[in-house]
Amino acid sequence: LSPIDDKSIEVVLNSLGSNLPPERLRQTTSLQWIRFFLTISTTKNLQLLPLVSQILSAVLPCLDDRDEIDDRTALKWALDINEELIKFVCNLRNADQESGINLGDFDCAAILTIIYIAFEHPSILTRLAALRWVEVLLAVNPEAVFENSSDLMPFLLKLLSDPAVE
Repeated sequence: LSPIDDKSIEVVLNSLGSNLPPERLRQTTSLQWIRFFLTISTTKNLQLLPLVSQILSAVLPCLDDRDEIDDRTALKWALDINEELIKFVCNLRNADQESGINLGDFDCAAILTIIYIAFEHPSILTRLAALRWVEVLLAVNPEAVFENSSDLMPFLLKLLSDPAVE
């Protein structure tokens, strides 16, 4: 079997042997598949860039520290995926012409929209991760962030007054 087949089988087997409730099982399985696709996208040069906002919209809400289930598998997978996405996007600014990455495919406005939604999430981890994404976007594409600053500022001001982030 190829490494890709091994990982595919691992995801399926992890899902089958789980004692998680059905909704949590779907969530962790989806996160495992996202992580798997992130891994193969770097080794197989797949075009991940246009999917960053969609992946973030699925992952950021899973960074929920209010979970009452002892098994924090979904949180661990979401943290791992978020870190990998951050590394991927941060590497964009260092990418050269030979890499095949076209920054035109990087939809900063769509990512900011996901961030705005995450700022309203009840989980502190989700809101802090969204704030970190603002920092990442400022490093990679400051012009696009500044173009959207009129939308971003109210969220940032609200976060400053958030007692939970203290």
